[in-house]
Amino acid sequence: MNQLYHQRQTNKNDFILLHTIFFITVVTFNHTYYGCTIKKNEDAAACLLFVSESEYPLQLFYKEQSSDLPIPHAELLRWACKPPRTKIEKTDLNYFFRHAVNVYAGASDEENFQADQFIHLKSVLNEVLTNIVVYRIGEIHIRVYILGQTKSGMIAGLQTTVVETT
Repeated sequence: MNQLYHQRQTNKNDFILLHTIFFITVVTFNHTYYGCTIKKNEDAAACLLFVSESEYPLQLFYKEQSSDLPIPHAELLRWACKPPRTKIEKTDLNYFFRHAVNVYAGASDEENFQADQFIHLKSVLNEVLTNIVVYRIGEIHIRVYILGQTKSGMIAGLQTTVVETT
């Protein structure tokens, strides 16, 4: 019983740490510059959008069961609500954020700020997660899971959707 309580407490602490770091990151960047009203944590997360051919929020993802990476394809398909034989690509964090973190000559202050926002988010992910893997599931409307392991071995990270028609 004591071991079960300790495991639940550790899982809860992992979740609170990730939740706090992620939302402090979002609030720090968005509250001042974009005027987001922080009524609840979900509102804050909705302020941080990943831009592709569309814009979708980055949302916290957490699985309480301890698991190893890589995640089996069947499990990923179930999480993404995608049918069997759906295309799954595996990449790394640097490749996934490559366009979001680059500042180009002639970029506006907003574009520079947004790049800084993603650079900071990437560093936070690297601080709190190990073995980070990015899974892209599907084609055109692609479900993305940025997953790593917490100190206690739980799977956590972010999820979003990207749209790629070309």
